[in-house]
Amino acid sequence: EFLALFVYIAMCQYKIDSFEESNESVDQYLSVNSDSAVALNLKSCDYLRLFEPDIAESQILQIQKFSSSSYDFVGVLVKHNICVFHNGIDGFTVFTPLVNTLHEARYNLCILYMRESNPTEAFNLLNEQFQALDLNANLLKASVQLSLGQVTSDTNLIEEANAIYQEVGEMEVIKDTVPGRQALATSKFIIGEYDNVLRIFNTIEEAMTENDEFNYNKAMALASLSRWAEAERYFLLVKNQSYTKEIYYCSWLCRCYIKNKKLDQAWNLYMEATNPEDSKTLLVIIANDCYQCSEFYYSMRAYNMLTSCDEEPSYKEGMIASAIGVFRNILSRRDSADKLQDVFACLEAEPAAEQILQVI
Repeated sequence: EFLALFVYIAMCQYKIDSFEESNESVDQYLSVNSDSAVALNLKSCDYLRLFEPDIAESQILQIQKFSSSSYDFVGVLVKHNICVFHNGIDGFTVFTPLVNTLHEARYNLCILYMRESNPTEAFNLLNEQFQALDLNANLLKASVQLSLGQVTSDTNLIEEANAIYQEVGEMEVIKDTVPGRQALATSKFIIGEYDNVLRIFNTIEEAMTENDEFNYNKAMALASLSRWAEAERYFLLVKNQSYTKEIYYCSWLCRCYIKNKKLDQAWNLYMEATNPEDSKTLLVIIANDCYQCSEFYYSMRAYNMLTSCDEEPSYKEGMIASAIGVFRNILSRRDSADKLQDVFACLEAEPAAEQILQVI
């Protein structure tokens, strides 16, 4: 008599990640109404979570085969969800015309812009008739605000994002779920409570071992606490090239290599950089961090490269001071004598180092 309740129950179960139970509930309804577009769509979404995307796609195509053609939204729904099932491939083409027709199209287009590191366009989408209807939409809004706030140094956006993360992370209904704890950890990260971030991450790590975002965030938290060896290990777990090619990732990993005495690998990061600004950023990190760690040979090389592209006086001063440090390390047998040739090569090209060169 109340058969439709099974669909609503299945929707609730889906929202709380109980996909097997959701699938069983929707099957109760489909056993009587096998051509329901809403129920078939929900079942395909359950299948996406439980099985492979191809299996989910085969299920959603049943809508076109069995569902009543009187539903105008069927074609739009199928087109949208098949794109989602294939991880948003051609999403800019598929989702863009649907943003005013299907709420989820705006949501998923926003995600695509974030994947492309374009928080500005994502933020513009959120400001155009976007309503956060559930927790995931709220978290997306917070992620966009945080990303744009960091890029533009807008503290108001960062504070608004933190308020959302904190609210979601402390909600009684989800605070002990993986998304709830991720939200709370993000809030703690924003305010610099890195010990608490790691404490929260440790409670969900078993479920997140293959998640690039989790590994990236944990690596940054560890690095912020100067736990460099652990941080390096988590940075290297990140496989997504959209992350591993960005300068923020390379900068953190470079610092880890230096602190962990893997100086050749830090230098290789600089050598592999293709963007001139990224190359300079990595050289500055190598120059400064190596000098602080008394690894003067690499700081000398980095400062020497910097002087060739920038007349900033501090770079020349850093190169000369590093060259002196290399000479001291050679005298104390911390560095090999063959590096003396590199010291000469750097100092001979610098008139301000003539007296030091004579002393050496």
